[in-house]
Amino acid sequence: MMKPRENILPLTVAGMLLFASCQTTLFGSFTYDDVNEQRAIEQTNFEDSAKVFFATYPNPYPDKEFLWFVVFIDGPVEMHVHDFESDALQSIYRFEKQDIPVHTITLHEKPEHLVKCVLFVNGRMKCAKVYPDWQPLEYPQFKTKFAIEDR
Repeated sequence: MMKPRENILPLTVAGMLLFASCQTTLFGSFTYDDVNEQRAIEQTNFEDSAKVFFATYPNPYPDKEFLWFVVFIDGPVEMHVHDFESDALQSIYRFEKQDIPVHTITLHEKPEHLVKCVLFVNGRMKCAKVYPDWQPLEYPQFKTKFAIEDR
């Protein structure tokens, strides 16, 4: 019979393997063709729509929601979040450079209100999509890191 302390290592390893398999299954690969298959249908494109767009993946976590977008060009990435009805700017998300094109924001939806998310790369507007209002959640396992400036 294993003691409680002896159970920790096998459970930790199993958890890490499960998370890694979810990541692999969730994204498959980060090639343009594979990622482009996940392009969100309802979005507005301004420029470089082939290289910057919102994406939709199956959600593997029942207790969280996600916002995904893809950037295949270099430069500073920002997302401006506007109130849908008034178009007032609510916040600006500034993203750190990352080695994969898929950006992941873990969030908690507030479906009673809508927001418009507008992606900027190099200070230029690329695309926009409407979402239920949301609050970001800390989830350090994903590579996407950002700072938030509230307005």
